[in-house]
Amino acid sequence: AADFANNIQRPCNNMDGNALPVSTFEPGGRVPLGTSQYEKRGIAINVPRVDMDLCTQCNKCSLICPHAAVRPFLLSQKELAAAPEDFRAGSRAAIGGGVLDNYHYRIQVSPLDCTGCELCVRICPADALK
Repeated sequence: AADFANNIQRPCNNMDGNALPVSTFEPGGRVPLGTSQYEKRGIAINVPRVDMDLCTQCNKCSLICPHAAVRPFLLSQKELAAAPEDFRAGSRAAIGGGVLDNYHYRIQVSPLDCTGCELCVRICPADALK
């Protein structure tokens, strides 16, 4: 994945992809697994903030995000206790009952993966992202 990121992704992101010979690419346009870790660009001017008090835990924001920057977390009591204080403070009891009664829920937006498209803000039925 590192070779692909250095030899193909980086030139393409720098708008130099036309200089690459066709033989550089995999037949069928395949991309190796694990390449997203090399593409942390941090290009968003505005990164949405989540108000967990308004969040209905519908996950529509994470489903619509084209860069998987909006990430839902479902944590057990043990995992929550080991999480950083800011993460714990933003977590809420999971909604749904039954097997979810002992879990906590949190939506987290990755500022390095977010492009600022605001699709998550527009789809949120509870206006929990701003």
